[in-house]
Amino acid sequence: MQPYSQETLGSFLVRWAWARGEQPAVLSHRLGLGYFVWTRDLDRSLSEEMLQAIAAASGCRLEQVRCMTYCSQLAAAAVPVHRSGFLPWLLPLGIYHRRRLRFGQLFCPACLREDMPRHLHMHWRLASSWICLRHGVSLMDACPHCGAPFAPYRNDSLVLGRCECCAFALYSAHPSTCSARQQAQQERVDALWRQAFLGHPLRFGVGLSVDHSEGEKGS
Repeated sequence: MQPYSQETLGSFLVRWAWARGEQPAVLSHRLGLGYFVWTRDLDRSLSEEMLQAIAAASGCRLEQVRCMTYCSQLAAAAVPVHRSGFLPWLLPLGIYHRRRLRFGQLFCPACLREDMPRHLHMHWRLASSWICLRHGVSLMDACPHCGAPFAPYRNDSLVLGRCECCAFALYSAHPSTCSARQQAQQERVDALWRQAFLGHPLRFGVGLSVDHSEGEKGS
């Protein structure tokens, strides 16, 4: 089992579990992570020992597993990180007993429709991401049918691309189309992140004015 480029750790574990025909909580318990890792922000909260256990069992390199966590990604860009609490560049999930109370996990319906197997992209939780440049549309943060936050790690929500509350097919949602100007702004923000990953500090306030006037994140 190998992760996709820029896939989140929880997405990888969910795909791995369902490929084996078992619940993600069963897989995490079998790996020694326990059942309760799913009640936390799994993509940033796991210890180094847990990451090592995942690497050993999956056949992935430890560095691959680390790179699926937001702590590793943000630290590579010289952004201060910690495994719990508020992080300025990461959208909050508000997890309570596996339920998500806040709208911090964005998604692109077209990506959910086309990517097989379905998986989460790392940039879908960055506070600086609001557009899918692949499809030129606004990212969404909730089910357009019932308004529930996207909760991809509950039940089979991610593998089937559906809302965990009302079972609406999220891949059939219709997000707002973004203008060329908005897409150019997102491309510039993404370029700043790429520079940061290469060792150049983020300078988001310098010469950058992001325009949300023509559309917001879909909901």
